[in-house]
Amino acid sequence: MNKPMSQGIFWGILIIILGIVLLIKQLANLDIPVFRVMLGVFLVMLGIRLLFFDSFKFGHQSGGDVVFGNKEMRFDPEIKKYDCVFGSMTVDISNIDYSPEDNYEFNAVFGELNIVVNPKTYVKLKSDVVLGNIEIPQSVRSYGYEDQVDSNSIMFKAKAAAVFGSIKFIVK
Repeated sequence: MNKPMSQGIFWGILIIILGIVLLIKQLANLDIPVFRVMLGVFLVMLGIRLLFFDSFKFGHQSGGDVVFGNKEMRFDPEIKKYDCVFGSMTVDISNIDYSPEDNYEFNAVFGELNIVVNPKTYVKLKSDVVLGNIEIPQSVRSYGYEDQVDSNSIMFKAKAAAVFGSIKFIVK
């Protein structure tokens, strides 16, 4: 039984039980030690979760998202948004064909997001930074006008946002 029990289900059940215990205590005028009951229920649920579910892996990774983890991945044109929260992620877009009409979004919140780019790629980037850093190498032509792009270049449109995090474009 390796089906993960989500954090929402775990805490939802715990809060429902707390509410039921408080209602019983109030309506029946019983002297129930709420804290001790909740501590016992919490420990039982924690034990069941440890025994039957494989969900205490530190970090969450799905699609283009990383939360409290590390991930290296190849670029998937179907995924339009890549988020890195309290972790690190490397996305390799160097050998991938993408449509110039598509817009992609890269976000780093208290994390580090590295984007590997082909030197022939023209990156049209819109960036927002709040107490973070977005590093663009000189060879990635992210400034200027589209008419400055030569015919051998590949256009990649992206939006990058770093909030207490770092996004770095690496040319390889």
